[in-house]
Amino acid sequence: MKAFFDQVTYQEIIDFFNGKVPPLDTVIVSGRTSLWPSFADHLRKSLGAVSNWVSFNHNPTELKQAVVLGAMERHFRWRHLIVEEPGIIGDFTVLYEHSGPNDWRYHDFERSEESHQFYLGNSALVKIGIRTSNGFHQCFAFNPSDYYNNDKTLEIKLIFDRNGRLQAEVQNSRGRVQRFRVHTDVAILSYNDRPWPLGASKLLELDPKELMVR
Repeated sequence: MKAFFDQVTYQEIIDFFNGKVPPLDTVIVSGRTSLWPSFADHLRKSLGAVSNWVSFNHNPTELKQAVVLGAMERHFRWRHLIVEEPGIIGDFTVLYEHSGPNDWRYHDFERSEESHQFYLGNSALVKIGIRTSNGFHQCFAFNPSDYYNNDKTLEIKLIFDRNGRLQAEVQNSRGRVQRFRVHTDVAILSYNDRPWPLGASKLLELDPKELMVR
């Protein structure tokens, strides 16, 4: 039971927000599982200070209906609004062997056109792709020894956009540049660019007591 609570009230949240929970102004708790003892307490610790906490006074019927009513509200109020599907959500990253075979290390790139230098003398393979909560999605890979000089270092630059277009530039200490390009068949968004729940649209502000009435 403790492992379950730790997973659903802490670890899943940390993974969803990529390691750091941002300030939240409203949390709506639905589902009758939330009635389990200490569930709300664990959730509050993970989310920090939240000014508007909607829990429907622990009414099991309202907890069960909340998601369905929300879906109906969205259909009638915002039926003409196009909500972009998130596709694969993660971070563009370089995956390399740090100290030897199978000692894989990630290096995430927060912004497009960032460059980082890597010592790759212990790495037989370098992979570039997207790091997600469900694992690593590889776009391409290369043997670093084909490119580096005696210093065994390479500077890697990633160029990407939210539509999944990814390029990489690999440059050695003598200025030799190798470019990789790929266009994935899925939409890719960073954790900080999630279109949730309705992109840039703003929900109508309601008092918690009015939420189930409308």
